[in-house]
Amino acid sequence: MTVATAMVSPSCARAQGNGKVAIVVGVDRPGNLPALSAGVSSARKVAEWLTSENFDVALLTDDTSPVKAADIKNAISTRLASSTPRLLLIYFSGHGFVNQQSEFWMLSGAPEDPNEAVNLVGSVLIARQNPVPNIVIISDACRSAPSDLGISNVQGSLIFPNRGRAATMSVDVDQFLATRVGEAAYEVKLSDSIANFQGLFTTSFLSAFQDPRPEMVFDLDGEKVVPNRRLKRYLLSDLPKRAQASGLLLRQLPDSSVTSDDDIYIGRAHFSVGQQAPLKPMTTPEDIAASDILGTEPPNTGGESNTKLSRAGDYVYAKLDLLSVPFNTPTSATGSTVLVVGAKGISTLLVSAGLEAKTTGSSDGDAVSIEVVHARNRAYSVAIRFADGSGTVIAGLPRHDVTVVVREGGVASVTYNTRDNAFNAERLTSLRAAVAAAASIGAFRLANEDVAGKFADEIRVMKGVDPMLGIFAAYAYAQAGRIEQLISVAQFMKGDLGVLPFDVAMLAASTGAEPPPATHDIVDPAIVPFCPMLSQGWNLLQAVGASIPKEFEEARHFLKQALWTTFDHKGMDIVLEAQVWKS
Repeated sequence: MTVATAMVSPSCARAQGNGKVAIVVGVDRPGNLPALSAGVSSARKVAEWLTSENFDVALLTDDTSPVKAADIKNAISTRLASSTPRLLLIYFSGHGFVNQQSEFWMLSGAPEDPNEAVNLVGSVLIARQNPVPNIVIISDACRSAPSDLGISNVQGSLIFPNRGRAATMSVDVDQFLATRVGEAAYEVKLSDSIANFQGLFTTSFLSAFQDPRPEMVFDLDGEKVVPNRRLKRYLLSDLPKRAQASGLLLRQLPDSSVTSDDDIYIGRAHFSVGQQAPLKPMTTPEDIAASDILGTEPPNTGGESNTKLSRAGDYVYAKLDLLSVPFNTPTSATGSTVLVVGAKGISTLLVSAGLEAKTTGSSDGDAVSIEVVHARNRAYSVAIRFADGSGTVIAGLPRHDVTVVVREGGVASVTYNTRDNAFNAERLTSLRAAVAAAASIGAFRLANEDVAGKFADEIRVMKGVDPMLGIFAAYAYAQAGRIEQLISVAQFMKGDLGVLPFDVAMLAASTGAEPPPATHDIVDPAIVPFCPMLSQGWNLLQAVGASIPKEFEEARHFLKQALWTTFDHKGMDIVLEAQVWKS
């Protein structure tokens, strides 16, 4: 085994010339956090298995010396510089946390050093810029709540080389995460997460290759292998059973996102006793969301337990809640209307570009209407402070009115309504609610080619793209590596609106199709607002080289856990003093 600087293990020999590279990381003791017991041991098990599968393995563990972000990046960069592997695998086992719907891996120097963590979502975005046809991410991270870790300033590092634009070849990035990203309720207290972390996900993952079920096996040129795309339903079935057998209350579901085909695999199928029984039909959260969004029949749930695993109830509840929001009735023929629902009042409003905003209804009711005067055909940024002191910054778009929905202290939905009635308003309203509900439980995916194509047709409104759906589509296409569709969304929105939402401009910049957003010292009239609107966008700023006003950089440390950007009262104090509102 090839061993990087953090640990030396003479027991394994280097596997050469086969085009498969793995960087395996295990960290039991990051910073001043309580020690784990299975991070290093899990990493060793995976390294040994991958070596037997003819991978060139670099093993980084903290049992002899600290693991640094530079160690991981150097291990990747060195191997990419010397050759182009056909498959690059990154495995991590240790402390993790979710912040703004993104996963971070804690390395030895974290949280004291804010850069000694891995920003996973940002790293995956730039991974696609590298000429490696197949990349696999496996994360067996103990999931802890950010508030327990004292990590508000941790932004993490990017571990892949940043080449500034998408690779000329198609790059599949398959991800296998021990727990699902997308909802604050899935985070657990530090004491609970440590007690429950026994490397169960790693054990479950490795078991998939031992006496696998018949539907998991693929015959590739006479060799029996287990393709990546056939692991998803097995993990969803096997991991909860192992947790239950261990007496643990596992509140997370494994999260797999696979874009590769059946000819891409990590390991061979091994048979000792005989194949396991076939899996029952399984419904995933993505299945439930996709069937509703595209108007197709949902798959067989396979029983009550699988229905619970699909989180169908959470999805339906979130969708019905959004469908109950009152319609935004314009208050002015020349102005732009912003309807805020669920905030229990508005205390402060600031609008860019010298525009004026005023409330046109009760400022302390559940629904407050705001008129941005003479903004009917203008793009603008608006800061809205709610009655509890928290608030948000959103974009106003030409010829559109905006509805902002606040739930449980955070912004749950931002939708845009055109005043042109020449479209199916009922279908569009339902589609928006379905997409937002799916995103709220981390289940909005466009990895499947058929689903991605159908969704592209659904979000078209006349000659453009529905703004809210366009923003979600851009993130989903970026995650799935569907570069052409991402660029198409950006082009349609820019052509129709004359401007781009910050999030879409940022994601398009990752492909080289647009320059990185730069709102730090000038007010760019072609990009609104001054910062990402979806919370997950904050963790991509570094990856694309985007810059925002310095006050917003400071305020990001006071972001709340919500689907859409929501600052707490301290963050809003900083945002409202930003120089950009005075330009």
